[in-house]
Amino acid sequence: MENLEFVLHDLNYVGDYKQYEEERQKNEEIRISNENERIIDETNRVNQEETRKLAEIEREKNIKAQLDSLKLTEEDFKERIEAGEFKGDKGDKGETGEKGEQGEQGEAGYTPIRGTDYWTEADIEAMKEYCDEFSGKLLIEMINEKLDKINGEVV
Repeated sequence: MENLEFVLHDLNYVGDYKQYEEERQKNEEIRISNENERIIDETNRVNQEETRKLAEIEREKNIKAQLDSLKLTEEDFKERIEAGEFKGDKGDKGETGEKGEQGEQGEAGYTPIRGTDYWTEADIEAMKEYCDEFSGKLLIEMINEKLDKINGEVV
């Protein structure tokens, strides 16, 4: 009877082991599947990054090519000017009418005097105050406006 108990115990143990082994294999398959998905996602991310880098390199090459095509030295311009490349065709002179008779000389005009030609001391002081007060602000606004623009495009 003891042998029977051992056999039954062993049979139960084999069944438990078999069930355990099947669950372990399923979990391993799930882990491998998850790892494969992670690798695929990482590969896609790397491919996208590489594609972005290649596009950036291509864009920089295009920009460099455009800049190189625009670069002309002063000597190049002088040569082109001397060759007449920038000269347009001369237009027809057309017909000229008969010249009219010279008119009589008019009277001399009046020259303004205000403060004796022309600003008064009060005018000058008012302009100085205005310039001192607003020129700093105006200058800063003009500088900021210029800094905000590159090639006519607002950054």
